[in-house]
Order: sequence, then structure tokens, then C-alpha cells
Amino acid sequence: FYTSLLDHPVNPLNEVLITNGAYQALFYAAFAFINHGDEAIIIEPYYDCYEPQVRMAGGKPIFTSLKLEKKKVAAGSSGDFKLDFSELENKVTPRTKLLYLNNPLNPIGKVYNRDELMQIAAFVKKHNLIVVADEVYEWLVYEGSEMIRFASLPDMWERTITIGSADGLGNLF
Repeated sequence: FYTSLLDHPVNPLNEVLITNGAYQALFYAAFAFINHGDEAIIIEPYYDCYEPQVRMAGGKPIFTSLKLEKKKVAAGSSGDFKLDFSELENKVTPRTKLLYLNNPLNPIGKVYNRDELMQIAAFVKKHNLIVVADEVYEWLVYEGSEMIRFASLPDMWERTITIGSADGLGNLF
């Protein structure tokens, strides 16, 4: 199923890990890739477990906020929140190992477009980072938005830990 979504073969024997929910999978990702003193970039707003899990693994969370793009219209949408790449560049250090990417973003519902994801991909490639792609709400995308899975982008398969969840599938809990 995911082979067709990602346009890449998925080997269930060594590329899939079944966990007791996304929380446990995120925990494993933090402990697998963060050593004492390493850093993880977390984009705000974020799912509440990222920060404590990074800290429990001995790492240091580094925060960068989405910025509301100024528009001439009064009403905006979650798509108006943008990542400031110059700020992001200033946050990365030689100790930075991970970038947490929640897409679609809970709680604001932002779905990153292809251009934004390609910029993030270029950034992580430049800095040799692993992306923890929290995509548990991949099926809750409004009409007019396209869910692009980060691992499907060029050169991102080997740099991406994709987190999915049956709970997120139907927003059950």
C-alpha cells in the first residue's frame, strides 16, 4: 500500500516497525538518533511529546516557529504560516541531528506544499539531518491541499523516519 503512495518499494521486514501508537514510535526515533548533547530542531507549534522525548534521550530541543505571512485580506488560513529558513539556518549547529516535521500540522492543520517540503529537503540534505516525519494525520487533509509524504521527495527516503498511526487515520482519540 505505502509502496504506491511513496513511489518507492517498502520492505516490511526491515523498514517497518509496529509500535503501540505513534507516541511510542516517536520515542524510539528520539532514542535511536539522539546521543547526549545532540540537538533536535522542533517546529512550533508542535506535538507535546517531541520536547520531553528529546530531553529524555539526552538531547537539546531547538525551537523555530512558523511565522504568519502578512496578507492583505483579513481572514487567513493555516497555509499562511511559513517556515523562516534564515531563522532555521541560524538554529543549526554541528550537534544538530534531527528535524521534527509534523505534516499535516496538529494543532493548526497546516499542510506543507511541495515547494516548502523541497526547501526543507534541501536544508536537511545540506546539514546531513534525519527528519522525523510525523504524518499521523495524512488522511485528514482538506480539499485543495495535497498530502506529500516527505520520504517520497528526491533523496529523502534514507533521511526520513515516517510516523503513521491508526489513531490519526480517523482521529479516533
